[in-house]
Amino acid sequence: MSTQTETIEITGLPAGTKIALEEIGRNKGKSAEDLLREMIEVEVLAARSLGEILAPPLSGLPAEVLQALVEKAKEMGLTPEEYARRLVENGLFAQERTFDEILAPFRREVEESGVTDEELDSLFTRARRDYYREEKERV
Repeated sequence: MSTQTETIEITGLPAGTKIALEEIGRNKGKSAEDLLREMIEVEVLAARSLGEILAPPLSGLPAEVLQALVEKAKEMGLTPEEYARRLVENGLFAQERTFDEILAPFRREVEESGVTDEELDSLFTRARRDYYREEKERV
């Protein structure tokens, strides 16, 4: 069974995006096109559970993935091209988050839980102690 594919052209990306895609692709042993296709497929497949997908295919990706891309774009009020562009931008620049941005959800949960700094310190101290004890027992 062969998969039908089409081509999609993504325009309007920020300067340097193509170069960044090519560099990341090289680091992963893939072409920029394969990297982009994989990034879109991952995002689209994650959205498949949103319901029955009816839209026709628009690019070189497998038809079922393209249908999910179109549906997800509609839900977000975007064209498939705009949604694909966002996926690329997010995929490329997600690696550039600061440590504060990464920890923000954890910090928010801790604050909302009412745990004190002393309780949190104690929790981490116990976890470290347990970890090192388990490692020592394995040796």
